[in-house]
Amino acid sequence: MSDLKSTGLQSLHPPVLKQQLPPATGTSAQPDAAYHKKVPDYVLDVPYTWSFFTYQSPVLLSYVARLNGFFMPPHAQPFSYCDLGCGNGVSLNFLAAAYPHATFYGVDFNAGHIINAQSMAEEAGLTNIHFINASFEQYELSNPPKFDYIALHGIYSWVGVEIRGQIRSLIDQCLNPGGLVYLSYNTLPGWSTLTPLWKMMQSYITAVEGDSIAKVKIGLENIAALRDAGAGYFRTNPSASRFLDKLLARDPHYVAHEFCNGCFEPQYFRDVAYEMADIGLSFAGNAKIRRNNPDNVTSRKQKPHLEAAPNALERESRASFMRNESFRRDIYIRDRSKAPAADQDHFFDDLYLGANVPVYRMKSELELGYRHVNLASPLYQNLIRIAAGGDHNFAELCHHPELGEFSAGKIMSALHDLIAGEQFQPLIKPVQPQASDGESTYRLVSNTTRAFMARRLILEGKAYVESPVLGTSLRLNFINGLFTLALDGHTLSEARTSVKAKLAQLTDDQVSALNLAAEFRTEAWLDEQFRRFTKRNLPILVKFGILQPDVTNRPD
Repeated sequence: MSDLKSTGLQSLHPPVLKQQLPPATGTSAQPDAAYHKKVPDYVLDVPYTWSFFTYQSPVLLSYVARLNGFFMPPHAQPFSYCDLGCGNGVSLNFLAAAYPHATFYGVDFNAGHIINAQSMAEEAGLTNIHFINASFEQYELSNPPKFDYIALHGIYSWVGVEIRGQIRSLIDQCLNPGGLVYLSYNTLPGWSTLTPLWKMMQSYITAVEGDSIAKVKIGLENIAALRDAGAGYFRTNPSASRFLDKLLARDPHYVAHEFCNGCFEPQYFRDVAYEMADIGLSFAGNAKIRRNNPDNVTSRKQKPHLEAAPNALERESRASFMRNESFRRDIYIRDRSKAPAADQDHFFDDLYLGANVPVYRMKSELELGYRHVNLASPLYQNLIRIAAGGDHNFAELCHHPELGEFSAGKIMSALHDLIAGEQFQPLIKPVQPQASDGESTYRLVSNTTRAFMARRLILEGKAYVESPVLGTSLRLNFINGLFTLALDGHTLSEARTSVKAKLAQLTDDQVSALNLAAEFRTEAWLDEQFRRFTKRNLPILVKFGILQPDVTNRPD
């Protein structure tokens, strides 16, 4: 293991990114002074968004690998995890809180990101996390430790061939046998018609002075003006016009990191998969769970083309092409062969699962792409009734006496459908029922949740809350986050009073940024939000160990 200090801010002094001149357009031509520069290879002057990415959760990555026939050890065992390009460290800090027995490392060459991530870790009191300010090449040369999980969210498409090679070299050096890699990236052919938007953004922002947020504003305004002027590109590609509308509504920090870099190279799945195979990694599935079942994502007419493929990579390559994918969340595994099919059902024996929505709000039918699953059938209704509480693992459910009329195989398939349809979720430990009533005092279990909401709730208009049961975090909107934070150390009635006071203190600019309803300060509006929170959100927050009630600590 490395000798990095726990939660220590480590700096390997990454070099300034190169700025190269564009080539001359003629034998004696000189570029205009305004264009005598190139957009930096990667945006460093503004931070990325403060977001948690559920797909990076170890329990989800392990579940997908198991779905595809690879055995993974239980999550109760210690493991190590590295997030390459960790941004502001939101995902990594929440994961470190959810898995206190594991060790986490975050690497980013944006010093501001590392400072933000480190500060949050210190405020949360995390002792199992390290942040390193370095380029990927520098980190590889620093003799880093070995990892069981390596995650790269939104990096691979935004760096050039050389840095992608450095990433693979680092993975090759650091990934343990049996370890998993999570890799998300923009994909071809889906991006084929959208890449020109990035090219046009480069055209407009090259001469713009100011930071990347100013460049985003100028670039988007001009591209929208081109569309309004009847540009043939948008007439021919209506999907590009719809995508531009989405960009205009997005956080400019996101758009800056998405479109203002000097490199933007969406990849075909086939090319990425064979690059990973060159360093001994096998494709282990897609983090979008429903895509791991071919019946969900291909029609009967398409299926013969997949079945005729010579190997798994070519099958997935054809499937990606047929879906015209523009983004993938892939999982790769090192040095682990698939077990015989007869053994694979037992891969899930230790894994608990439970409903992540109230039973009364569950869908009546799951739409899993080409498959539609009716949840009104006896099998699904009995499973939901028995398993929704979250206190059974797969093995217990497959042999439950009230499900004796159904085979273990059918029960397993139904459970996987409920997870793919986002009605159920894998758990890292069973739910422990908590008694609560209207007089209970509540407390937030996680200091990381508390630290994030205190810092970012009003600025982001949303909150993430860490669950020691889910092994991941849930997202709350602003008002539900406000109620959750106000409940920390208080009863429901006290929390309502506190929220009312906080809403009254919001400035006009904050109200506008949060996009609150015009009547948000009225008693009627607050009553309705409070009713929804106590009925819909509070039971889930208690169930998954985010809020803990204390009925013994009632007010006098």
